[in-house]
Amino acid sequence: MLAMTHAGESVALKYIPGEQIATGHLEGMRCPEINGVRLDGSSKKLSDYSGNYVLIDFWGTWCAPCIAEIPAMKALRDKMNGQPLKIVSVALVIDGDLNNLRQFIKKEGMNWEHFWDVGADKNGFIQRLRIIGYPSYILISPEGEILLRSEPGKNGIKQVEEKLAKLW
Repeated sequence: MLAMTHAGESVALKYIPGEQIATGHLEGMRCPEINGVRLDGSSKKLSDYSGNYVLIDFWGTWCAPCIAEIPAMKALRDKMNGQPLKIVSVALVIDGDLNNLRQFIKKEGMNWEHFWDVGADKNGFIQRLRIIGYPSYILISPEGEILLRSEPGKNGIKQVEEKLAKLW
């Protein structure tokens, strides 16, 4: 709000908080709405998880550091059991072989929600959230705010655990 005296001698600015925060891909911004494709071909919106913390795990079967973090992801899943946290993995599928991806997920016991992305879809998870390295993690608040973006390949699960420890 801008207020000016009658004669124009002074100007006062007053912050009026709004309900909306900027939408984007950085920490502190509201996560954009994304309609992802699950492994069975159905779609689901990111907003379907509202009311929960959401951890998005960006990975691929071709990514050795991603594979190395699967045990830590499973341990986090077990540790957070009963908490309002949904884990969502988004696999970058380079070769288009979803059967291989499904078999890998089953073999590794990754029993949480999975989406796939080809990386080039401007409306997909990877492009909308500007993922540039793997593995990467994004933690979203129940209100949709991006609380954490891990640095690719740098103990991402540890960064997530530290952030979650501050929340609970």
